[in-house]
Amino acid sequence: RDVQIATKSITAYGAQKIAKALMINPFIARLNLAYNFLGSDGATFLSKAIISSETLTHLKLSTNEIGIDGGIELGKALEHNNSLIEIDLFKNDIRCKGAEAIAKALAFNHCLQILSLGQNGIRDTGAKSLAKSLERNSTLTYLEIQFNGITIDGGLALCKALETNKVLEKLFLSENMIPYVLGLDLKKSLGERGYVQHIN
Repeated sequence: RDVQIATKSITAYGAQKIAKALMINPFIARLNLAYNFLGSDGATFLSKAIISSETLTHLKLSTNEIGIDGGIELGKALEHNNSLIEIDLFKNDIRCKGAEAIAKALAFNHCLQILSLGQNGIRDTGAKSLAKSLERNSTLTYLEIQFNGITIDGGLALCKALETNKVLEKLFLSENMIPYVLGLDLKKSLGERGYVQHIN
């Protein structure tokens, strides 16, 4: 079942009700909650449902003011989830700490294939954490980290990770501060199998 409730001004209270529904309804596979006002509390409620869910495969939470604490809770949930294929967290201000928690989950999660973390202020610290996890992850094929203030340090870490990772196919890096030449190196690391969007 596909549930579309984006842009409905849903708050943490609504997220709590939705989380309860996820726990008892085994038929929801796709849930779109983008452009609401879930906040960190709403993300925490959903995290509990993500841990127990065995059927939810696609979750869109872009632009929900989730913040650092919400990002950390979602990261913890992803460590234990065995069903999600895609999670979209674009523009949620999860910052470095939130990205670190999600990166940690990638080392344990063996289902997630699509991860969107664009415009979250993860900077080099978050990029390095993701890079470290990519060295171990064997399922993620699509990663968005554009608009994140990533510089040459984060770019170098990602480049090194792609020397080991042979699964990632698409990497979106535009609107960061990664030198053009390093962007070319990233493309080279992905090889013919992949695509890198780097040009600002």
